[in-house]
Amino acid sequence: MLAVVVGTGLRAQKQVNDSSKQMHKGYKESVFPGGKEGWINYVQSNVNGALGKYIPNPQGLQKVQQSAYVTFKIGADGSITDVEVTNATELNPKLVEEALRVIKGKS
Repeated sequence: MLAVVVGTGLRAQKQVNDSSKQMHKGYKESVFPGGKEGWINYVQSNVNGALGKYIPNPQGLQKVQQSAYVTFKIGADGSITDVEVTNATELNPKLVEEALRVIKGKS
């Protein structure tokens, strides 16, 4: 079983400090359509739960989970670039591939 854990406290790394925001009059933080709930629904609806077989379970537990930590940039036009799984070495390559697919929005 692949359990997807999505925090309700979505955090975007701020690369523009407050004084810079004032200098850039059109500054607007990116928001996923539907906000936090929309993001959670998107991830849960798009992750392939069958990939849970790639999560190690040496103790035979009923539920196991792993988290993929993904960083990416969102452009002014909504495009997603520079997608990277920062803990990829700790995960099965199939799980890394799935995290990248979901964030990039590919079927």
